Parts: sequence; structure tokens; C-alpha cells
Amino acid sequence: MNRKYTLGLFLLLNFTNAQIKTTGLVPLGTGEMTVQIDLNDTTSKVTATLSGPAAKWFSIGLNIDCMCVADCLLYKDNTFYDAQLQGGHNAPIIDIENNWTLMNDVVNNSTRTIIITRDYASSDPSDYNFSSNINSMNIIWAYACDDPAILFSHCDYFGVQNLTFVELNSYSFDNELSNFGLFPNPASKMINLITRSSIEIEKISIFNSIGQLITTKTIDNRISNYALDIANLTSGLYFIEISNSRSKSIKKFLKL
Repeated sequence: MNRKYTLGLFLLLNFTNAQIKTTGLVPLGTGEMTVQIDLNDTTSKVTATLSGPAAKWFSIGLNIDCMCVADCLLYKDNTFYDAQLQGGHNAPIIDIENNWTLMNDVVNNSTRTIIITRDYASSDPSDYNFSSNINSMNIIWAYACDDPAILFSHCDYFGVQNLTFVELNSYSFDNELSNFGLFPNPASKMINLITRSSIEIEKISIFNSIGQLITTKTIDNRISNYALDIANLTSGLYFIEISNSRSKSIKKFLKL
């Protein structure tokens, strides 16, 4: 089977039994900010991957398309905040309780990427509650002008974006490669692939979150362990397919 279509099959099989929904990595505006939201129906957890200028504040408002009162995610002064937009050009109010957990905070060149997670339902009634039934949602986004100290002085650096969720399935071929390991995951520079010592990897393919083939590597010496350089990938959700002459398998990983 052509590698380009393998992930398409992976995404379509058992469609109604999907446990993960994702927006994939979405550029905001001209790409100075990006966002990805993943919904895990098994754990009832939402994970948001948000990037923006490393030296400025940046923020998104959830489930709105205007400067209205709404739940928002805010990063400023080297700290992530769970906050509330107040409408208009008023600065947001920081929530008394932060219901998000910061998983990662990484700066690469001039871009900061954070990964945060939370239960679908928050204990704060002013927070937006996520659901596995969400198919799309609007967000607003903004980041600071030249003076990063002035909160919500964003000049023309703002906009509205519709996010569409795609269902993913936890699926692998029933074969000798189905239990291969990936670590660390998430990863920023290198990710290690490990199979049982008697099982050999012959090919490694990487797909992006919408199933497009990014790269394929042929492994000449058919090893069982391999360190894969992912430093040049942009932040977001990807899939690794490993294969040999007898079988193949696919797993997800997150690039920071």
C-alpha cells in the first residue's frame, strides 16, 4: 500500500469509535501565533498547544468571535494564566484558581510554545466546558505590540479563527510492530523508537496531523532501536509509521 494513503486508512477505520479529536496545528494570522486543541474522550482531558512571540504576551479567547466576556488563555511575564476577558479593550481578570496544568514551556529562537491540559469540565462556572461532541469552535487571538508590558495593547496583532476538530482513532495493525515505544513524548529535538530486540525496523515515515506525508527514511541495517531527529519539524501533532517486510504500525507524538 502506498505510504501516503496508509494514514488515511488509519484515520477512517472504526471512525465512530474515535477517542481523540484534534484541530491539528492552526496558524493564527500570518503565523506568529499557532494553536492546537486535542480532546481525549477516554480521559475527558483537553490539551492545548499554544505558541506566540517569546518576549511578548499572547492570548486566545475560547468559543467567541468578538471582544466579549469569555474564558481566555493568557501567557505573560513568563507565566501562564487562566483568565476571563471583560469585553472591549479591557485587560482580562486572572482567575482565582487556575484549572489548567502547565505541561511544557519551551522557547525556540523567538517563539515560545506552551502545552496545557485540563479536565473537560472545570470547577469554575466562568470557564468554558469542553465536550467530545464539539466539531468546531471560534476563538479570538492577540499578542502584544512593540511594548510587551502593556496588556491588551495589541495594535493590529489580533483576529478571529474557526477551529475544526477531526476525529482520530487509536489503531494499529495486529502484528509484531504494534507495541513499539516512543520516548520522550512530547519531544523537541530527538525522539527514540524502540521495538522488541528480535523485531527490525526497515522504514520510518512521519505524517502531519491531517495525514500528509512529511518524510520517509529507509533504514539500511534494519535496527530495532532508532533515534530520529525531529528538530526541523514545526510544533504540533504528528504520526510515526514504522514498517518492515512483514508488518507496519502507527503511533502519535507531539513535537514541542
